[in-house]
Amino acid sequence: QPERERRAALFVLGALLLGLLLALLLAADGWTIGVADLDAVRLAEATEAIRVAGGQPIPFTLDVASHAAYAAVAAAFLAQVGGLDLLINNAGVGDGEMFVDYQLNNFEWVLGINQMGVLYGCHLFVPTLVRQRSGHLINVASAAAFGSAPGMAAYSMSKAAVLSLSETLYAEMLDHQVRVSVVMPYFFQTNIM
Repeated sequence: QPERERRAALFVLGALLLGLLLALLLAADGWTIGVADLDAVRLAEATEAIRVAGGQPIPFTLDVASHAAYAAVAAAFLAQVGGLDLLINNAGVGDGEMFVDYQLNNFEWVLGINQMGVLYGCHLFVPTLVRQRSGHLINVASAAAFGSAPGMAAYSMSKAAVLSLSETLYAEMLDHQVRVSVVMPYFFQTNIM
């Protein structure tokens, strides 16, 4: 929405390069970009890249699997920019092993980031989008949401949850003029593994 004065987006980068590439595209158009990552070095590099590309970065160290941490980032970001035009929930991890050998703590780790991280982002920011009666929510899932492969139970399960949540929110947000999209890429060059 180029005609809007405030153009603020929050990207949860995570392991994918996709989030940074999208942030850089918006940075070139002068957006204020809240950028969040658990890795402090990667966060500093992304912050500088966004600044060099023409954006106004606001960096946050964030473990998306922690609701309390995400709530603190959401509150700080909204206090600084006053609203939100775009939220991209992109943090994700990839892991896999045959189900009978896969440990429960690995399931919890994958689901905590890939599924609960997206849920927390939606839970914390959708009320702002509804109050504004504008904005766009983009959740990054995967083709694994509908094409499950052996050895990928946790990953596929987490991405299917993101797809389902996104489809539900799409229908619920129509009357509020909030757009919801889910991205389901196939394999591409990334550092998720």
